[in-house]
Amino acid sequence: MGYWGDDKILSVMRAQEKFCEKTENAYIITRAASFLEYFGKESKGWFDREPEDEFKNGRDSFFGIDNEHLNEKGHKTVAKYAVPNIIRSVFEGKEPVLEEERIIALQ
Repeated sequence: MGYWGDDKILSVMRAQEKFCEKTENAYIITRAASFLEYFGKESKGWFDREPEDEFKNGRDSFFGIDNEHLNEKGHKTVAKYAVPNIIRSVFEGKEPVLEEERIIALQ
């Protein structure tokens, strides 16, 4: 889950992490979606470091479309991180290896 225009999303993100920690066979397969920039949201104070280029311009809003849906670049970026963990959990029976948390309030 990423930022969708309201800082209250942090409580949802925390709940997802806790649920997956306590529930057998429930996994977060990537945190990459939460690293995608949100048009008009200042990343300073939200992320612990400036997002790399791969996490920029991954939403329609960066190209003049009035929504925050992930665009092709955003989907490809999330897939880059999610697919290896899907393979790990579904085909290899292993736990996902998540990216280090970058959202300051969740660290």
